[in-house]
Amino acid sequence: MTNAWTEPGDPVYGLGQTDVEGLTRVGDSAFLYIANDGDDGDPFAAVLGDNAVWRSLPFVQKERSLPFVLKEEVHRLPDGIWMFGGPTSMTQYVDAVVAALGR
Repeated sequence: MTNAWTEPGDPVYGLGQTDVEGLTRVGDSAFLYIANDGDDGDPFAAVLGDNAVWRSLPFVQKERSLPFVLKEEVHRLPDGIWMFGGPTSMTQYVDAVVAALGR
């Protein structure tokens, strides 16, 4: 896998931020996120569902057929994966990514 987000992040933690227009730079990619908001819904659809820029993003519009079928390439990973943990956290993250992508 190659990270489509190439913008520099915080020098210590690597965290970055953007607005919906900034997401246009990731192109044809899968979008994986952890919301950690305790809501099982889709916070992006709830807030951006009527946003023309969001709806135009390739990963929102994408319908894959090989080797699996997805309505879109937006995947919410399970809340509670601690992104600043050690090997156990990263194992949970990798397992969640594999499960989300169906591979």
